[in-house]
Amino acid sequence: MLRIIRLRARREAAEPGGRVLTRRQVIRLSSWEDLQRELDRSRRYGHSFSVVRLASRTRLKPRSNGAGRERRAELERRALMVGVLLRKLDRVWADGEDIYVLLPEGGRAMAESMLDRIREPLTVLVPDSVAAIATFPQDGLSIGGLLAA
Repeated sequence: MLRIIRLRARREAAEPGGRVLTRRQVIRLSSWEDLQRELDRSRRYGHSFSVVRLASRTRLKPRSNGAGRERRAELERRALMVGVLLRKLDRVWADGEDIYVLLPEGGRAMAESMLDRIREPLTVLVPDSVAAIATFPQDGLSIGGLLAA
C-alpha cells in the first residue's frame, strides 16, 4: 500500500502544471475551524492532540498576477496528497505557503512517529519543507500558543 502511495505521490508531484482541484477535493481540505473544534473538544474531555506545520523554506513574494493563484492551487493539491498518507480522522489544510496537519488523539510521540512513517513520500510532495510539531496542552493552551510553539 505504501508503495502505491509513493508512486502516486511521485506522479502527482511530477505533473508540470498540476490539475485543477475538483469541488470534492476542495471540500476535503480542512481549515482552522477544525483546529478550534478539536481544541474545544480536547479541553472538554482532557485529550491531547498535535499540530504539524510543514513550513516552506523558500518564501515567495506575493504577486498580483495569476502566479499567486497557481501557487495556491499547487499547495492545495500537495496538501490533498499529504492527506492521502494520513489516518481518516486526521485533517490537513494549506494556509499561506505552509501545510498544516491536525492529529487528534495523539501527542508528540505519535506525531513524530507519523512523520517518520511518511518521510519518503513527504520529501517527494513537499521537498523544501521543515516540519514543526506543537502538542496540546504541553506546548500551548490556545491556537495562538500552539502556533507560537
